[in-house]
Amino acid sequence: MLVDRFGRHLGELRIIVNMECNLRCIYCHREGIEVLRHEQALSPQEYQAIAEVAVRLGIEKFKLTGGEPLLQRNIVDIVRAIANVKPGDLSMTTNGVLLNVYATAPCRGRT
Repeated sequence: MLVDRFGRHLGELRIIVNMECNLRCIYCHREGIEVLRHEQALSPQEYQAIAEVAVRLGIEKFKLTGGEPLLQRNIVDIVRAIANVKPGDLSMTTNGVLLNVYATAPCRGRT
């Protein structure tokens, strides 16, 4: 179990999957942040390995953030990879602009 210096249980892991965004919200301070090229990003398998270690250490909640996570071209594969680890909770913070593109993606190939 992970604890902070005050003895509190750390049960949540925030994973930043990218730093790109399709909006320029005034409250989002991005000064000095460099955008990673796609080939520098972690693979879904690497995210799964991180999630496996985190769960063994007592992490129960995973939150995917960015930038805008839905701009990550393999975000569906990343979500599936982390979900395979069976965390207690998996969520994503998004501005919602691209939800219509991804709304049916998890259902593709199912009958």
